[in-house]
Amino acid sequence: YVVTAADGTNYAVATMRLTISAVPVMTPASQAVSGVVGTAIATTSVFVAPTLTDTSGTKTFTVSPALPAGLTLNAATGTVSGTPTAVSTQTTYVITGTDGTNSSANFATSTLTIVVAATAAATTKTTVPTSAQGCLASTVKGRIRNTVDVANSALPSTQFACSMRIAIRPTKAVVVAVAHQGTTINKTVASYSVVLKRLNGGSIVRPLTMGTAPSVLRANYPRLIAGTWSVTITAFSATGATVATYNSTSFRVG
Repeated sequence: YVVTAADGTNYAVATMRLTISAVPVMTPASQAVSGVVGTAIATTSVFVAPTLTDTSGTKTFTVSPALPAGLTLNAATGTVSGTPTAVSTQTTYVITGTDGTNSSANFATSTLTIVVAATAAATTKTTVPTSAQGCLASTVKGRIRNTVDVANSALPSTQFACSMRIAIRPTKAVVVAVAHQGTTINKTVASYSVVLKRLNGGSIVRPLTMGTAPSVLRANYPRLIAGTWSVTITAFSATGATVATYNSTSFRVG
């Protein structure tokens, strides 16, 4: 631009350059991660590295407050990684990304909620009578606030499993039980992958392996973040081939 100043007799001319930059945006805007002491965070949750758009300089990321012990933030990529070394209650952290211009207009933020449990809940097997052919997922009881029961007729195939129960406890814990006949009877399915997914981001995976006898396999998820969750169960053959996948309806925890 050219700016001209005059007093009626004299005048002066100056040039001015004006640059208008777009406001940076960081995605995802928020996500949640569940960790377990002594287990790499990458194996218990899915963390999506934030993306900072509409910036021109070198991107730099910071986080506040300090992350739980054992976890670190990559300042260049915004990725959170590491192995938690101590229990941490549910806390919300703010990740800030900037393009290095030190301008208050050239940064964006996103939130990250993290909770770290003491130990991984072991996957256990409860043997049921052979005459029942392992079809009693409803044997998962105790203090339960709500349940989602799935009969064989609602599962992908007769070989997928006998039944399934999702038990939501008052303590924000979830138990996913898969009842099966055992590999002696069911020669199609050898193992399962149980994925618990949160609507606003984050997932936790538990593997389940069938034995030869009928039993109920349980995938335990302690101390979850309150929110809307769903379960995806994939059945695999002995060679690792996918047999079928079941997706539950969503349910509320907390």
